[in-house]
Amino acid sequence: MGCNQSRDSPQKKLALKMYECFGKGDIKGIVDAGSEDMSFNFVGGGPYKGKFEGKANVEKFFGLIGKHWGGPKGVTIEFSPSDFKQYGESKLENTVTIKHLTPEGKVIFGTETHTWTFKDGKWSAITVSPNDPVDMHAAAFVEGKHNQAIILCQMCWSLFGQGRTDEIIKHCNLENAVFDLMSGEEGIDKVPYGGKYINGVEGKGFEIPFKKMQESWVFDKDFVFKPTEFTAVANVVTMTAEIDCMTVGGKKIKGTETHTAVCERDANGILKTKSWTITNGKHHVQA
Repeated sequence: MGCNQSRDSPQKKLALKMYECFGKGDIKGIVDAGSEDMSFNFVGGGPYKGKFEGKANVEKFFGLIGKHWGGPKGVTIEFSPSDFKQYGESKLENTVTIKHLTPEGKVIFGTETHTWTFKDGKWSAITVSPNDPVDMHAAAFVEGKHNQAIILCQMCWSLFGQGRTDEIIKHCNLENAVFDLMSGEEGIDKVPYGGKYINGVEGKGFEIPFKKMQESWVFDKDFVFKPTEFTAVANVVTMTAEIDCMTVGGKKIKGTETHTAVCERDANGILKTKSWTITNGKHHVQA
C-alpha cells in the first residue's frame, strides 16, 4: 500500500495515511486530519448507513463500524484500497476491497468506491458507495435477505482464485474441519490431491491438497475453476463448479462437480466451514 509514495500526490498520501489509521483503530488520527466541517456519507446499507456531519458525528460513525464489525474480535482478511484516480487537487476516488468476518457470524465481502474531497491540506468529505450489484454491508446485516454461509463460500472461492490458500486455511475453517476431495469415488487413489484431510492435523492438513493442486495443474490464462451456482439450506451450502484446465503432464481436466460446505460459528462467533466436500469428480480421475 505504501510503495512509490514519494511520487504520490499529497491527497493520495493523506488518504493512504487515513487507511493506515483505520487499520490500527486510530480514529482520532482520522478525525484530526479532517476539516472542521468534515462529513462522512455512507451510501450503502447496514446499521451505519447515512450522512455524518461534524467531528462528533464522524466519530459516531466509526464507533458504529467498530461495534458491528466486532472490534478486536472481528477478523479482517482484507481491507485494501486500490485504483486511485485524482481529479484536480480537491477530489480523489479509489476502490476498496473488503473481506471481513464478524463475531456475530456476519460476512462482509465485496468492493466499494470511496470518493474524497480535500480542503486546505485536510480531507473534508468522504463518500462510500457500493460497487457490486448486491451491497455487501446490507447483505451482511439486513436479516433474512442473504445467507451468510453462501457469502463465506463465495469469499473462499475468491481467495482460492487469487492463490491465497494460506488465508483460507487460517481464517475460514474450524479447527479439525474436514476437506473431502472425492474420497470413496472409483479411481480416486490416482488423483494426487484426492482423499480426506483434516485442518490442523499434522500430515493431514489442508495445505497438502492445495499444494498438490498447485503442483498438478497449469495455472495459465486459459485456467478455469469457478462456481456456477450456490444454494443453501440454513448453513449447508451446495455449489456447482466447473473446471477446465491442463495438468502439468499434458492431460485435460474438464467437467462439472458438486461442492458441499457445512458452516458453523466458532467459539468467538466467527462463521467458518466445518466441512467442504467435493463429489462427482470423475474428470479428475480420467486426467
